[in-house]
Amino acid sequence: MLVGSEQVLAEDWRATEVSGLVEQRAPSDAEDQWQPVAPGSTLLVSTKIRTGTTGRMTASRGVSVMEFSPNSQAELREIESTGLRTTIFQTLGRILFRVEKRSVRHFEVRTPYLVAAVKGTEFSVDVSAAGASVSVSEG
Repeated sequence: MLVGSEQVLAEDWRATEVSGLVEQRAPSDAEDQWQPVAPGSTLLVSTKIRTGTTGRMTASRGVSVMEFSPNSQAELREIESTGLRTTIFQTLGRILFRVEKRSVRHFEVRTPYLVAAVKGTEFSVDVSAAGASVSVSEG
């Protein structure tokens, strides 16, 4: 399905909680056209998301959850047309992921320094100019 020129999948990521400065930029937007994210907003494929110094956002899709900490930035991507394989390109900050357990690897977080691919777990990824790290909380 298309909304404007953007693709919307059957089960999209939605912003469930937002506080402070949280912005998104669709792929069709100019580099400086960031829009505020409101609770309930749909986060479209290839949307870039950034949080400010006080920004926090929780996004969910089914039982999977992402919690963006302040000063974080990432891009949401679906690798397969079925929407069953998700890749998050995280370039800055800390994001906590709670990923639905499935029998195949279907979720990965890519940074400039590492790739974390999971079947179902709770983990966080931290990215800075100096490097990246992954911490597993569960799974």
